[in-house]
Amino acid sequence: MALTCYLTQTILALSLFYGVGLGLGGKTSPLLNWGIAIAFFLLQAALANAWLKKFYYGPVEWLWRSATFFRLFPFRRK
Repeated sequence: MALTCYLTQTILALSLFYGVGLGLGGKTSPLLNWGIAIAFFLLQAALANAWLKKFYYGPVEWLWRSATFFRLFPFRRK
């Protein structure tokens, strides 16, 4: 789940704080920016924990592993 979480955080931060998205980085206080980041991290940690109870890998990790070894790995836990 590490790569999936990293990419999700990157996409969220780009869309919220930089000019390619809402551009809130210069418009909001650093304290609010930290609050948004920490809240998203906690939400993401809870969702990742729930995800890994049902699946072996995160979606990006599964795709990466399957593409690397040229075969489909089991995705869902039994």
